[in-house]
Amino acid sequence: MNYPGNKIRFYVIGMVILVITLIAFIPSQTQKKQQANRITQSFSFPGSCTTFFAKIGNTSLFGNNEDYKNPQTLIWVVPSSENRYGGVYLGYAEGRPQGGINEKGLAFDGLAIPPYAMNNHPELPDVSVYSTFLWKRIMAESANVNEAIDIAMEYNWADPTPHQVLFADRDGNAAVIGPGIDGEISVTRKTAGDNFLVATNFNLADPETTESCWRYETAIDMLTKIQKEEDLTVKAFQKILDSVHVEGDSNNTLYSNVFDLNTRMIYLYYWHQFGEVVTLNVEEEVASAPPVRYIRDLFTEKTITKAETEYRRYTGEIPLVEEYYLIGWYAVASVLLIFFFWDVFSKKAPRTSLNLYWVLTLILSGAIGFAGYWFSYRKPYNSRNENLSQWQRASGAAAISATGYGASFLIMLLFFHFFFPQGSSGITSLVIPFIISLLLFRTPLLTILTRGKYFSLALRAVLTELISTIFALSSVMFIDSILKTAYPKTSTPDNLMFLGMISALTLASFIVIFPFHLWLARKGYTLWFKGVNSEGEFGRSDSEIKILPLKKGWGFLLISVALLVLVVMLI
Repeated sequence: MNYPGNKIRFYVIGMVILVITLIAFIPSQTQKKQQANRITQSFSFPGSCTTFFAKIGNTSLFGNNEDYKNPQTLIWVVPSSENRYGGVYLGYAEGRPQGGINEKGLAFDGLAIPPYAMNNHPELPDVSVYSTFLWKRIMAESANVNEAIDIAMEYNWADPTPHQVLFADRDGNAAVIGPGIDGEISVTRKTAGDNFLVATNFNLADPETTESCWRYETAIDMLTKIQKEEDLTVKAFQKILDSVHVEGDSNNTLYSNVFDLNTRMIYLYYWHQFGEVVTLNVEEEVASAPPVRYIRDLFTEKTITKAETEYRRYTGEIPLVEEYYLIGWYAVASVLLIFFFWDVFSKKAPRTSLNLYWVLTLILSGAIGFAGYWFSYRKPYNSRNENLSQWQRASGAAAISATGYGASFLIMLLFFHFFFPQGSSGITSLVIPFIISLLLFRTPLLTILTRGKYFSLALRAVLTELISTIFALSSVMFIDSILKTAYPKTSTPDNLMFLGMISALTLASFIVIFPFHLWLARKGYTLWFKGVNSEGEFGRSDSEIKILPLKKGWGFLLISVALLVLVVMLI
């Protein structure tokens, strides 16, 4: 179908504007997410935890995800005495419980919230803002929620108060005790008509001015679907805990627990791994368990290793096994690079200025780049192949182009790391790779192929390079999001993963742009050597310079933009 030139220009200009707008939009969203993370991390208590209770019939279950960054979590026992109930507690430091259950079936867990100002009551004993004395006294002296509330009311709470606590008992009572909007202690009870109560990190006593969170909404939705006692199971609670767990460099679900308040059984999970559960009996623990243990020591080596591997990623370290893979990748790339130099000096490969690009390609792409070199450059030279296949031409051009993008990302990361550590704007992610690849990779290659004029070829190759860059950027954004999730602190030059990350981005670029280059080869557009003559000279197309024009490339431009939009939506 043929379109008038004006319509083609309209499509092209519109797509370019859309791309620029989209790329400029990305950092603003990233900044909002980073700001939200900073607010969360400013709490002294964990920035995200999810606690909930449900009762149907004779079943009363209490669930909790403990989210924080300290992997040294403990479980300890407080024995019973004549006037005090024994219990099992969990937290980060012995004697400072984040949650627990006593032998009467009363359970609790604390949650961080934005600090609230509290009225001063000098006639009452004070409670420090970070003291767990009050919760320990409640658990030692209370058998149910009402008794817990009565004790909480006996104290002058710290000003401000940055936490709320969910208590629940085996009779089905549950309440969140925390600061109220009037500066007094507030109690938010589970109402008689509700089967459950959920609390996360916004103040339940102030729902009009505090904002809910996705974990709260997810838990509410899943608990609402549990209407029968036979459906209220530990397995159902485990699924909820899994659905609301968090992962990251500042907060991880370190452990999860389900308490059966009627049987006083504890179901414990480590580091959001719900394939293994440790079951403990409160009565037996109080009677004979060691006073204190690391939670990790209750689990198998497989579970512990998986947790340690993830923790090392989030702290900027590379797990040992993956470090071996990286070293192996670099070793293979080094061997192939040495082989390439041997090829050049032994005249198994041509001595052209293109060899400089192949050196960089082998460094960034390793074995994949070497495959491009072998099939599209070395093999034709040695076999005097006068007609390279379309895939050979596409692989050579795509390998050099992908190297251009890899070099661009390397330059950008180094530049912003040393000179602008606050980060780059979204538009630079498109403009810089586009300019570097066009001026330093694609146009020099075209001048070698055609002996044409540099600036004339650069202008004619703009559309081809724009489409290729947008395709590459889509793949880079997607892979980069995966890498930053798995290795959030490894995108710095002082980390072994840094060059591995650049290699991954380069390879991703090659995979995504290869179909476009194959299409160009099939259409006969100039992008690689057509073959080698009997004298070992690469054929040139002096009189047949064919570069993608606007009227032929708008379809691929639309496809590339659509892919970029899809990736942005996914990440």
